[in-house]
Amino acid sequence: MKYILYLIIIPVLSLCSGLPAYGGGAGDIVSTRAGVHSDFHRLVIELRDEAVYSTKKSGKTLEVLVSGIDSSGFSGGYAGTDFFRLIKVETRIKDKVRVTSFFLNLKKEPARVRFWTMEKPYRILVDMYPDKAHPSAGSVKHSKAHGRSLAAAKPSHEKKHSVAHTTKKPQSTKLGRRAGGRAAGRSLAFNKGWRWRYRVETVRRLKDYYYVNIPDPALDELREYLPLTQVAHWEESMDAPFYLRTLTEKGEISSARTLQDIIVLTERDLTNTEVEQDLLRISNNYFTPMAHFLLASSYEREGLYPESLAYYAMAYDAGSVKKLKAIAALGRGRVLFFSGHVGEAGKWFRKAEREGSEEAAAWLANSLVLKGELKAAWSRYSKLENLRDPLSLMGLADLKMLRGDYKGAARDFKSLKSRFRGKSFIESFFALREADTALARGEVDEAVAGYTAIQKSGDSEGSSMAVLALADYYAYEGNILIKARDLYKEVAGARSIGSPEALLSLSEVYEDLGEHSEAMKALDDFFIRYPFATGADMVGLLRSKISYNWVVDLYREKKWLHLATVNYRYGHWISFGKRAENFLRVGEALMRIGLTPDAVLALGKAEKIGRLNVRVKAGLLLTRIYLDQRDFEAAEKLLKDTKPDLRGRENSALWADYYLETQYLKGNYREVISLGRGRTEGPILLMRARAYNELAEWDKAMSLYSEAIAEFKHSGDKTGLMRAETGYGDTLFLSGGYASAIDAYSKAAEMADKVSAVTERWARYRLSLSYAGAGMGEEALRSVKELKKKDNSYGDWAEALTIAQNKGL
Repeated sequence: MKYILYLIIIPVLSLCSGLPAYGGGAGDIVSTRAGVHSDFHRLVIELRDEAVYSTKKSGKTLEVLVSGIDSSGFSGGYAGTDFFRLIKVETRIKDKVRVTSFFLNLKKEPARVRFWTMEKPYRILVDMYPDKAHPSAGSVKHSKAHGRSLAAAKPSHEKKHSVAHTTKKPQSTKLGRRAGGRAAGRSLAFNKGWRWRYRVETVRRLKDYYYVNIPDPALDELREYLPLTQVAHWEESMDAPFYLRTLTEKGEISSARTLQDIIVLTERDLTNTEVEQDLLRISNNYFTPMAHFLLASSYEREGLYPESLAYYAMAYDAGSVKKLKAIAALGRGRVLFFSGHVGEAGKWFRKAEREGSEEAAAWLANSLVLKGELKAAWSRYSKLENLRDPLSLMGLADLKMLRGDYKGAARDFKSLKSRFRGKSFIESFFALREADTALARGEVDEAVAGYTAIQKSGDSEGSSMAVLALADYYAYEGNILIKARDLYKEVAGARSIGSPEALLSLSEVYEDLGEHSEAMKALDDFFIRYPFATGADMVGLLRSKISYNWVVDLYREKKWLHLATVNYRYGHWISFGKRAENFLRVGEALMRIGLTPDAVLALGKAEKIGRLNVRVKAGLLLTRIYLDQRDFEAAEKLLKDTKPDLRGRENSALWADYYLETQYLKGNYREVISLGRGRTEGPILLMRARAYNELAEWDKAMSLYSEAIAEFKHSGDKTGLMRAETGYGDTLFLSGGYASAIDAYSKAAEMADKVSAVTERWARYRLSLSYAGAGMGEEALRSVKELKKKDNSYGDWAEALTIAQNKGL
């Protein structure tokens, strides 16, 4: 048979022969680049035009020789991976032909090296398989089907598993009522968070199960596809060569050559590349779709997905036999599924279903699960009578969990765990999901025991997923935040599959503990370590929550400068719905630390976008700023604008106080006295007393100052008490009671020390004048000297008086 094979197929490059692989013109080097794919490492040499190339291998050096190009103008970098490195590119003249060599340094002997080309742009590709266990290396035990013998593989007869007859009636999906509470809710959310990451990895690892343990349907279809039904004992006699000769004798050379290529593909006597090149030279015939299908299937099992997708599509489009179209559509859908393109995969599974594929229904259900169309997926699963493949059973179990059938889910996960005994990662994942069902049933001790057993299993990723499950329980159900924090930190620092989510959960726990700074650091670390990871939307939500709560706590603690700093760094993360409240707090903080222009801007934004209560509070704070600046006209306008929106006792009282102060600044002293009548608060008593002073009604002023002094002593307001004593002294002084004023000013000067230099200077100045007015010259001189000791000058008394008046003293 091999003689026939070599006679019929036009000779092409054998990968180790060193013969030209392609003829054509010369092309300049555009770039060299490298990448790591599913099971192999690839070097790509891109040229501007086609070129002739050959290869040499010596120990750990691989040389690719390309004729007709020159490397002198190539300035690109030399690419590589952790398996190989392109160390040198040089051009020389050999037999009057310019040859450029690309020298690759290999880390170790590869299991297989594959050279091939791609068009538009023209590229020479070198694929190196480092793993000796790769199927093409021959070290893995395969079934006859996987080895692609033309003998048909016998399907295994397993016990039927009927979804429709074993699943309980769907229960409520409101999980919080069960004993598992919030932790159970998280466990059931298999399609988000760290469980989803581990599920995706489980799907990826289950891919090998399909390619090693499940018979290749192509072989059965091939036997039906070939028109050999009249030839007896096909398997024993291997009459393919006979049929091949028959086609040749009939002059059907195109069909004969394609059939020969099919034989090559099934027996692997030559590489796929050589068969591909031969097929390109042969016009399409009855066997071409099957050849394309076999190429697609072969590439799929080698992990060369782009090539596989192309050939499955060609087989489907050109095929006229319904069964072939069905398995081609199914194969393309399967490749898309394992590549993560589940939406497109679903379209091809539907095509396969329309062509009569019985397997397509389960694959379509699996893709619907990944897309989140769970109701449609459940409907599909429920109609299947023979469900045994692990992907479908896992999807079914996940949906049972969501529908409240925790015992049914537990049985399925336990069955899957047993089937993959010894496959540490997959076994750990299914054990985790089995423990999740216990948590969902409210059997917390059983669930925690299950997680702990996985943690001690010895599998690093299994340990990480178990630690995360325990941390979730402690954080959301057990309410042991410190323990949850330590567990999340353990996984976050491990660089495992679940580490990104561990960092996010760690940030949440820090926030629950009130450690806002640490919570933000965890999120910063997330972006540094996982810049392209999913979960960025979650990070934004957490930043918003942390920033807002941080400002609220600092506001409550009156740490104004710290609040302003935090807002400057993180305030932009706060959601728009809470931004007005934030502007209000920040505006007050900036006002308190003296950054008045910035405070006005922040409060203006709060007033513009806030709801009624926020607008009122912002308006009152702006009024306070205008009053401090003695801009009573702006203050009065704001108060008039704010009055219709007043709600609540606190805002109304503050509005009244500010209105009184505005009238005082305007000189409406009678109105101040009238509006403040009956008020016993120290500041109001003080304002009314000052109003009486301005009206020269000394007795009434002194009475109110005495009441204010008593009130400030009772409340412990030392600043207010200092102002009241100073005002009392001023009244006595102005009314001619110098002897009594001496005592008031002495107290005021003592209280003002280290509190208000202006008030102290004013009190000592007036104290000196009071001594003089009382005829106590020596005491007056001594008081003046005390005043001068402060800065060796008497100061500008007119300025001191102005400052005192402006401060309301």
